Amino acid sequence: MGYCPSGRLFESAACGVPVLSDTWEGLDQFFVPGKEIILAETADQAVNAIELSDRELQQISKAARARTLTHHTAEIRAQELERILDAATRPCVPSISKAASARDIELRNERTVWGIIPAAGAGTRIQPLAFSKELLPIGSYQDCETERPRAVSEFLIERMVLGGATRLCFVISPGKNDIISYYGGSYGPAQICYTVQPKPAGLCDALFRAAPFVRADDLVLVGLPDTIWFPEEGFHLLHNRMLSFLLFPVEHPEYFDAVVHDEKSRVTEIQVKKKDASSTWVWGAFKLPGEVFHRLYHLWCERGKNDEYLGTLVNAYIAEGGEVVASRFGTTYSDVGTLHGYREAVTVLQKRAG
Repeated sequence: MGYCPSGRLFESAACGVPVLSDTWEGLDQFFVPGKEIILAETADQAVNAIELSDRELQQISKAARARTLTHHTAEIRAQELERILDAATRPCVPSISKAASARDIELRNERTVWGIIPAAGAGTRIQPLAFSKELLPIGSYQDCETERPRAVSEFLIERMVLGGATRLCFVISPGKNDIISYYGGSYGPAQICYTVQPKPAGLCDALFRAAPFVRADDLVLVGLPDTIWFPEEGFHLLHNRMLSFLLFPVEHPEYFDAVVHDEKSRVTEIQVKKKDASSTWVWGAFKLPGEVFHRLYHLWCERGKNDEYLGTLVNAYIAEGGEVVASRFGTTYSDVGTLHGYREAVTVLQKRAG
């Protein structure tokens, strides 16, 4: 009927701890042996596992953490348990009806999580570049024994995958074929599609290019691909049932969208690049249900598609009674779209690397 491994297995993996396990039936339904979990059936195999290099252990623990936060959250495990209990308590019916009913349950519990990545901008603040600014190399990662540079947009994509994204949609301009060449059709467990913004028309226009792909019962994650922020699990800290902004403290809010909220974290206003902004907290990413995404899209259309910045559209949404919440969980935010921001991000990554 199903398998229910110990919750501590998932807790350890989610914390980035390498997991050593013997072989048991159903293990491969949860983790890929050798890549996401270390198997040991004998004492010699256990000793060999303990003697793995720090680099190998880091690769395995990182893969297991991404898998856990994507496929094995408490919410998903609870849904699986509900399906198992439902199947066990359902009266006996003809086999074809049982199959159809199980499929219905599966469809009801399936929720696609989209990561929308607006990458159509020209990046004039950091030009000239011979490639798209979203591919600007910063930091590095280990590919087996080789250290390779990392594109700045990978930081956002990794955070989206950690946040549960199973589909990624890049919004690109007609000349940004290098992004397609770099990422191809998938990134880890997430599939990638691309849509085109024919000419620069602002963030709202870019985001809603993805509207045909998003269903009302989907979940949407949005971030900017030329930024690096922490904590990495930021998307997990946001609400699932309403528009929720991840906020970061900055010294110069006038360069960003400053978010004003009340004592209950309800957003009352977004101040778009305002010189005398009344808040030093700015949004760096956000999450919203597909139904709210489409409400914003229709509101944008009703307003003549004149909102270039997201902040003005959200203000109109709030004025119509829309609920928006702020989450002050962000700690570090770097805009790599400028030379100053690029240098700042390099410093942050070097400090975190020790």
